[in-house]
This record gives sequence, structure tokens and C-alpha cells, in this order.
Amino acid sequence: MIEPPADPIALPVESSPQNIRISSAVSLTPDVVSALENIVTQIAIGPEEVLENVRVIDDVVSAKSESPDFFANAQMGDYVFQFKSASLLYRPSTTEIIITGILPK
Repeated sequence: MIEPPADPIALPVESSPQNIRISSAVSLTPDVVSALENIVTQIAIGPEEVLENVRVIDDVVSAKSESPDFFANAQMGDYVFQFKSASLLYRPSTTEIIITGILPK
């Protein structure tokens, strides 16, 4: 597993010219890196953005209680990518972004 440094870094993604700055709190597993590579082919991520948190949905009911609108179509195994100004729900099984929006911190 790759451990990120203490400061945000730029992650070069081979499938896109975009770089993603990543907080030191984010664990860069191979699955997360693969998901990020798919995400940047679907949306533009501004240079001021920082990926602050990544988590996997392991309890859909709990997620829906956190934010019913954002997690309305969530499934087990979906990723939640929380950037500085927005979040997105990503489904690795279909390589789709399900929704983007704002989640409470």
C-alpha cells in the first residue's frame, strides 16, 4: 500500500492530464487509485481541489440516514470521494459516478 506524505500531493493519472491533490489522511490503495483514474475520465477536477477523504459504503441504511438525497441510489461497495468543495458517489462495479453534491463534514 502506498502511504501518502504529510502534505497534499499531486497524483498523476495516466489516462488524463489532470493531477489530483490528495490529503495525507487518504490511504492510496490500488482500488482507490484505479477509481481515481476512472473518475478523471468522467469529470474535470479543478487544480484547487484536494481529495480529503475516501470511504467505502458498507452500510447503506446508515449512509442514507446521513444524507438521504445524496445516498438515495447508494449500494454496498460504492466509494464516497470527498473533495474540498464537493463529494461524489462512485460505483466501481460499473465505473460510474452516481451523483455529485455537498456532504456535511
